[in-house]
Formats: sequence, C-alpha cells, structure tokens
Amino acid sequence: APPPKHPGLRLADFFDAMFKTITAISTLGASITFTKVVSNPTEPWVYHGISGDDIQYYIADAFVCFALSLFLTTLAASALSYWRPQAIRYFGTEDSHHRRIVAWWATLVSTVLVGLTVTAFIFLGLVVAGLVGTAGWLSLALTGLMAVVVLGVIVWQSPIGSPPP
Repeated sequence: APPPKHPGLRLADFFDAMFKTITAISTLGASITFTKVVSNPTEPWVYHGISGDDIQYYIADAFVCFALSLFLTTLAASALSYWRPQAIRYFGTEDSHHRRIVAWWATLVSTVLVGLTVTAFIFLGLVVAGLVGTAGWLSLALTGLMAVVVLGVIVWQSPIGSPPP
C-alpha cells in the first residue's frame, strides 16, 4: 500500500479540486445568466407570484453571485499557490496554533465560496419558480436542503468549539 499522504497535502489537493469545480460552475453560470441579464425581461406565461421584472433582478443577482464567486476563487487559488508550502507544513499531523490558523482560513474560504454558489442557485430557483411554478419551488427546496447539509459539514469540520492548542 502506498504511504498515506501528508494531511496538509490532502487539504491543498482538496482545495485545488474545489477551486476547479467552483470555477467551472461559476463560469457556466455567469455566462448563461449574463446573456439573460442584458436582454429584455419577459413576463411569465402564467403568474406564479413573481413578476417579470423580479425575475430579471433575480437573474442579475445570480450573475453577481457567480461573478463574485469567480473573482474570489481566483484570489483564493492564487493565495493557495503562493502559500501552499506553508499551508502544507502548518497543517501537519500535530495540533498546533498554525494548524488552527489554516483550519480557520479553510473554513472561511469554503463557507464564502460555497455560500456564493448556493446563493446563485437559490436566485436561479426563484427564476424557475416565477416561470414554471412547482419545479422552481422544488428546486429551491432541494437547493436549501443541500445548502444546510454542505454548510453544516463545513462548520462541523471547522475548529469551532475545539480547545485552543
């Protein structure tokens, strides 16, 4: 069996993969929503409680969330590239002050990037709810459930409540 990877290297590899995933999702989301933002708003065929203007605003909000996510992912990936050796070293196998700092940064970056991406999907769910009704409300419910689960896992993995070293 191959020797186990260093915990810091596993963390850095995880964030590399997460940054690639969020970049792909945000690029696709921003490109799709941008084309709708610059077009004229269309009224839904059947009124489902959300007007055409509100739908347009929700699309614009989703675009802003995707664009912010792209920007912050680029910053975070650049920071990880620059400080990768220190992060790997600090996130060693022993519980230390440096490991805690890396864990807090990991929690912050994960929460912000996942939060922005989920918020964009919530706005898109509102758009779908305004256009087709039930399918949009179901997508909102599923997005909300996944947001609670994923953000709950992030908080559970964070150093919140752990004793200081």
